[in-house]
Amino acid sequence: MAVVRKDLGPRSPWGRFRVAVERFDAILFELLARRRGHPGEDGSMLAVLLDQRDEHDNPPSDRHLRDQLVALLVGGHDESAAALAWAFERLARYPRVQARLREGDPAYLDAVVKESLRSRPALTIAPRLLLEPVQIAGRTIPAGVQVAACIWLACRREDLWRGEAEFRPERWLGEQPPPNPMSWIPFGGGVRRCAGAPFAEMEMREVLRAASDLQLRPARAEGERARRSMLVLVPHRGAEVIVG
Repeated sequence: MAVVRKDLGPRSPWGRFRVAVERFDAILFELLARRRGHPGEDGSMLAVLLDQRDEHDNPPSDRHLRDQLVALLVGGHDESAAALAWAFERLARYPRVQARLREGDPAYLDAVVKESLRSRPALTIAPRLLLEPVQIAGRTIPAGVQVAACIWLACRREDLWRGEAEFRPERWLGEQPPPNPMSWIPFGGGVRRCAGAPFAEMEMREVLRAASDLQLRPARAEGERARRSMLVLVPHRGAEVIVG
């Protein structure tokens, strides 16, 4: 990224990107100025964000609102699409899961969503900038250092998830999931967990519910590897399935 992020004028890749960002920001800041005069009118996500206050009762700044909205609009789209692609790729290889999903049990539907996000998380890491020193596994890490929890490894460790390679939604129903909630972090964790996580899970439930009557089978016998697409991991063949 250090090589790409060089503004060599409006015709360069980074220059074009900066021009597009400035245009987008101008539109968004104009919208924020209008909406600050009429907060809470429509129950939208923007209205919810405008209504927030920090520990000193200060409203969010325009820059903070801009960053939150961009994260919801841009990041949420890619992650949700990747998560659904993996869900269909997994379902096509597990007919027994498809059969039970057709029974319409909301608890099992939720378990399928959670297990899909566990077995094939769309993100690889959850980076954090340390604001103060912290001890991790006996090592003292100073403030100012970037650390990152590996989402892919945390959700697929055999010592945390028995039979981690198997797609088994039942583990979320009768079996005990790992006692540490930080073992399931497809959206990150802690106070910086993705703000769009509940919406993404709802999207997955509704799409999988609507598609539950379909008969899915894999287009090829071998499972799909993960490949990077921008910030997310997607099936390398695009989740090829045969319907019917």
